[in-house]
Amino acid sequence: MTMGKRISLFVLTVFVTSILIMGLFSYKSVNDYFIKRLSGEILNISTSEAEKIDVLLEKEISELHGLASTSDVKAVLEGQGNIEALSQIFDKYVGDVGNSEHVFLVDEAGTIRADSDRKLIGKSVLDRQYTKDTLSFKKPVISEVLVSKSTGELVVAVTYPVIINGKIKGFVANAVKCSSFSKFLKDEGVAGLKSGYTYVVDTKGKLIYHKDKNKIGKTVENESIKSLIEKLNSNEKVERNIVKYVYNGIKKIAAYDFSKKTGWIVVTTADEEEAVAPILSLIKTLVLIFSILGLIAVSLAYIFVNRITKPLNRIVKLIDETSRFELENKTEYEDLLKYKGEVGFIANAVANLRVQLRDIVGKIINVSDIIKENAHKVSSTVEMLKSEAEDNMATTEELAAGMEETSAATEEVTATADSILSNVEQIRDRVEKVTTYTEEIKERALMINTEVKTSKENALNIYENVKKDLQNAIEESKKVEQINELANTIIAITSQTNLLALNAAIEAARAGEAGRGFAVVADEVRKLAEESSKIAANIQKVVEMVNNSVKNLAKGSEEILGFIENKVTSDYNAFIVVGDQYNVDAETIYKYMEDVKIQISEATAAVSEIVRAITDVAKTVNEGAVGTENIASKTQNIVTAVEGVNEISQQNLDGANKLKEVLSVIKL
Repeated sequence: MTMGKRISLFVLTVFVTSILIMGLFSYKSVNDYFIKRLSGEILNISTSEAEKIDVLLEKEISELHGLASTSDVKAVLEGQGNIEALSQIFDKYVGDVGNSEHVFLVDEAGTIRADSDRKLIGKSVLDRQYTKDTLSFKKPVISEVLVSKSTGELVVAVTYPVIINGKIKGFVANAVKCSSFSKFLKDEGVAGLKSGYTYVVDTKGKLIYHKDKNKIGKTVENESIKSLIEKLNSNEKVERNIVKYVYNGIKKIAAYDFSKKTGWIVVTTADEEEAVAPILSLIKTLVLIFSILGLIAVSLAYIFVNRITKPLNRIVKLIDETSRFELENKTEYEDLLKYKGEVGFIANAVANLRVQLRDIVGKIINVSDIIKENAHKVSSTVEMLKSEAEDNMATTEELAAGMEETSAATEEVTATADSILSNVEQIRDRVEKVTTYTEEIKERALMINTEVKTSKENALNIYENVKKDLQNAIEESKKVEQINELANTIIAITSQTNLLALNAAIEAARAGEAGRGFAVVADEVRKLAEESSKIAANIQKVVEMVNNSVKNLAKGSEEILGFIENKVTSDYNAFIVVGDQYNVDAETIYKYMEDVKIQISEATAAVSEIVRAITDVAKTVNEGAVGTENIASKTQNIVTAVEGVNEISQQNLDGANKLKEVLSVIKL
C-alpha cells in the first residue's frame, strides 16, 4: 500500500473515530441531561397531582361537614325529620358537585336513612370498613376503592360524622366516582410526552384511578410500586422519588409522591425512549453530515498526499542506495535539495548523511589500525593487574572475619540497652497517666466547689423569694376578715327584712281579702330573709376554716424556712469546705507527680543517649565488616573484570581485522 493511501486511510480512521467518540459522548451527556430534566419535571408533576387530590378531598370533607351540620340531617337521625326532603337535598348536592355517584346518610346502626338513590334507603352498610372506622374513631374517613351498591361503578367513599350532644349518631357519606379524577389528573401529555400519564394507588395496592378504566380497582402491576407499598405496610419511612423499570419491553421512568390526607401513592410515568427520541434523531443527522465531510476530507487528503509522495519516492531511492553503501556523488538528485519545506529538509539531511558517512568510514579505517596496536599493549598490562588483585582479596577476607566477631558482641550489648530503655519509657508513660488523672481530679474538685456554691446561692435566693411570697400571702389572707364583716352585715339586713316581712303580713291580715296577694309577697320575702341568714352563717363558717388553714400554712412555712436557714445552709457550707480541701489535695498530688515525671524524663534521656552511643558503635562495626566484605567482593570483581578486559582486548583485535574486511566493500 502506497504512502498516499495509508495517510488517507489514517485520516479517515481518525475522522470516523472522532465522530464516533464525539457522538457517543454527546449522546450520553444530552441523554443524561434530558433524563434528569424529565425526572425532575415528572417528580414535580407527581407532587402537584398529589396536592390536587388533597385539595379535592379536603373540599369534599368540608362540603360534607356543611351537610352534617344541617338541622335536617340531625332531625332524621333523631327520628323527627323528613327523609324525602333530606334525600332531595342530597339530589341537589349530587347535581352541583358533578363527581358524586350518590350521597347518603347512615345512622349509628349502619343503616342508610336517606339517599340520593332512593332504592338504597334502608340498606345496611355496616359491612363496609369506612362505616366501622367512622363510627369508631368519630372523624372523617376516606375509604379504599369500592364497588358501588347503587350502580356497580368503582367509587371512593368520603364520610363525615354527625355529632349530637357529644355523641356520634351517624355520618354523611359521598361516593366519589373514581373516573371523576380525570378532571384533575393528566391522562396524557405529561411533560410534553404523549406516553406520559398519572395514576393513583391506595395503600393496599389497588388502583384508584388510571387512564385505562379497566385497571381501576385492580392491583397495580408495577413491581417498583408494589415494593414501595410493602415498605409502607412494614412502617418503613419512604419519601418521594424516581424509579425506572421495563413494562411490556418498554423502558419507563416514573416519579411518585404521597397524598398527605390518605397516604395514596400518586405516580406519574412516561416512556424513556420517547423522551430521548429527539436526541437520537439529532445524533443521526450529525453523523450523516460528518460522514459527508469525512469523505470530502479524505479525497482532499489523497490529492494533497500524492503531490508530496513523488519527491519522497526519489528520496527513498537515494536512501536505499545509501543503505547499500553506494556513497559516490549523485548529480541526478541535486534538484531535490532545492525543494522547500519538509521534502527539502529530508533531501538535504540525506545528502549531509552521505557526506558524514564517507568521512566516518575513512576515520574508522584509521582507528581500526590504532585499536589493533593498543590491544597487544592491554593484554600484557591485564596479566600484571590480575596478580596484584588476588593478593588484596586474601588480605580483605581475613579482616572481614574479625569484623563479624566484633559486630556480634556489639549487637548483644545493644539488645540489653534497648530493654532498659523500654522499661524506663513504660514507667514514664504510667507516670504521665497518673499526672493526667490528677489533673482530672483537680478539675472535678473545682467543678464540685463551683456547683456547690452555685446551688447554695440558688437555695438562698429561693429561700428569700419563698419567704417574701409567704409573708405577702399571709397578709393577703387577712382580707378574708372583710368577708366575715360582710356576712355580719347580711345577717343584720336579713333580720330587718324578716321584721319588715312580719309587719307586712300583719297589715295584710288586717286588710282581709284585699291584702291576700300582699301577704303572699310578704311570706316570700320572709323566706328569702331566712335563706340569706343561713347562707351568711355558712359564709362565716367557711371564713373561720380559711383563717385556720392560713394559720396552719404560716406555721408550716415558718418551719420549712427555719429548716432551710439553719440546716440546708450549714450543709452547703460544709460541702464548700470539703471541696476546697479536695482541690488542695489534688494540687499537692499533681505537683509531686510533676517532679517524678521530670526525673523519669531525665533518666529516659540518659538511657537513650547510652543506647544511641552503643547503636552507633554497632553501626560502625557493621559498616566496617560490610565494607571489608565489599572490598573482597570488589577485588574478586576486579580479577574477573581484568580477565574480561583481556578477552575484550582480544575481541577488539579480531574486530579490527574484521572491520577492515567490511569497509573494503564501501564505495567512496
